[in-house]
Amino acid sequence: MLEAVLAEDPHISISLLEAERQSPSYTIETLRELYQRVGHHQYSLIIGADSFMEIDLWYKYEDIFDLAHLIVAARPGISRFDIADQVSALPGRFSYDSKEQVWTRADNFRIIYLENIQIELSSSDLRKFLREDRDVKGLLPPEVFDYIHEHKLYGVSHV
Repeated sequence: MLEAVLAEDPHISISLLEAERQSPSYTIETLRELYQRVGHHQYSLIIGADSFMEIDLWYKYEDIFDLAHLIVAARPGISRFDIADQVSALPGRFSYDSKEQVWTRADNFRIIYLENIQIELSSSDLRKFLREDRDVKGLLPPEVFDYIHEHKLYGVSHV
């Protein structure tokens, strides 16, 4: 599905590093392997606000900040102020650009907050809607919708 959506964008690629790994997968190890395989590029890790609120529990989370910026997507029940509190608990001093909703640390590590992309729909709800043959237009890119129907995923039985 990702391949279908991203086929036209030469700036984004899909990595199967974690799927290929035999051992438990840690974000820091995936980023290090990306650097080994692909080289030193500017990487950004996209996570939900719910995950960001627990990032200090991640394995070697501070090392992640040396290898990738964070893009934090809004989630229901977590405000920009909650995100700001979590940022202030992280190591280092951050400055905040309210216009861009970006926190920047002295070493140029950035946390970008995407507040306006939140929708009140879980992946479980979406799969249920598909099984019930409900209209999901506007909830999925057309390429993903077509892929799901073509491969009869999530209980979709017709094309």
